[in-house]
Amino acid sequence: MKKFLVILMVVAMASVLFVGCTTPPTPEPEPEPTPTPTVKTDTPIITLINGAQFDVSSTATQRINDFNVVAVAPVGSVLKLYVNDVWVGTGSAGAGGVSAAITTTATIADGVKTIYVTAQASGLAVSEKSTIYTATLDTTAPKIASVVADSSANTITVTFDSAVVTTAAGATSARLLANYEIAGAAFTAGTITAVSSTVVLVTAPAPVVATGGTVFILGCANIADTLGNAMAAAFTEVYVGATTP
Repeated sequence: MKKFLVILMVVAMASVLFVGCTTPPTPEPEPEPTPTPTVKTDTPIITLINGAQFDVSSTATQRINDFNVVAVAPVGSVLKLYVNDVWVGTGSAGAGGVSAAITTTATIADGVKTIYVTAQASGLAVSEKSTIYTATLDTTAPKIASVVADSSANTITVTFDSAVVTTAAGATSARLLANYEIAGAAFTAGTITAVSSTVVLVTAPAPVVATGGTVFILGCANIADTLGNAMAAAFTEVYVGATTP
């Protein structure tokens, strides 16, 4: 029995020594990370924004709700168009480094917008932003802000929320009178003067105002703002106060 225990102890010690001497496997080397490019692509140059509608020297308000931009960048580079720092379109620089029109992929809301592009050539970092241009977009038709009549309805002042003109549909010799009506009948006499957003209608003779006052319905049509945003025909109630019978 003692002999058996001695043999068992020798085997156990040998096992421990064997395990302790075993060389651990060599780990597989990790792949080298791909270095991030540090050399930037040349900065692109915007040459056109919406062609004749809006060029690079314009800061006027525009009646548009999208952009298409042409830029010059290194041949083959990918260009990205940003409006108010939001990526809205992608293009590429072809022969001569000139891009086809980069068009926005969604309708752009009215308001003040900044526009620029970036470029990235293969193996290079993204460029700096191009020159940043600013445009104000306005595609909203004017609205009537207020209508006020004097006590006899001889003078009716209509105020819009922006400067207004008549549309082509209203451009007749009598357009100023024909574009307005009161109590369902077009003005047949009188004068009209447009001053910015205010239109003054003068009736002759004045419509009849009942004792206790009258509510007239003023209608207008063929009205647009100076950009050409046309409003739908509008009808507005006008209260004229009581007069002495």
